Amino acid sequence: MSESAGQPSESNEYLYPADTWPGLFERISDLLSARKEPGFVFPRHERAPTRCRWEIGNVPDHAWMLDKSTNGFSAGYLRAEDPFRLEIETAIRALCAGQRPAISAEVRYFINVRVTVVEELLFWLTIGRRRTDPNETETIVPFPNRSVAATVEWLMIDWFNEHGADIAALLRLKQRHTGLEKSGDAVGE
Repeated sequence: MSESAGQPSESNEYLYPADTWPGLFERISDLLSARKEPGFVFPRHERAPTRCRWEIGNVPDHAWMLDKSTNGFSAGYLRAEDPFRLEIETAIRALCAGQRPAISAEVRYFINVRVTVVEELLFWLTIGRRRTDPNETETIVPFPNRSVAATVEWLMIDWFNEHGADIAALLRLKQRHTGLEKSGDAVGE
């Protein structure tokens, strides 16, 4: 981290400017001291602390977005995260402010889930224009007029609290469907 609170150091390790979606994607793990393994693989369920284990609810149908009941698609995630939510949000705010608070294994797991979900969103915001150069991307979504740290904080707390649990359940379902949940190829804490 640089001397500037909540800002990853700008060095040659980054391919994109900080104020772009690909640039934010590159910096989010550094900013939140999250996992360093590459890719979009969801944190492995069997490596989650016992109190963080959760199951996918009913498989989505036409009304799945409306079902936040005990059987809803993301209800298991919401139940598992709920006892830690205040601690998760406090840790994210501190990390985005450049602080390094002590973080429990449970909070670290849920921060890694949130990072994975937000990385997936950032990936969806861009397209690769030239398949011969994977570093060339394009988007029509403008980067917000706020700092990288403020953008990460908004995505990791405000946006995630509204949409993230559903995407977490989708990513876990994808991991299960592709066999990565049991293969040992998935990453996590």
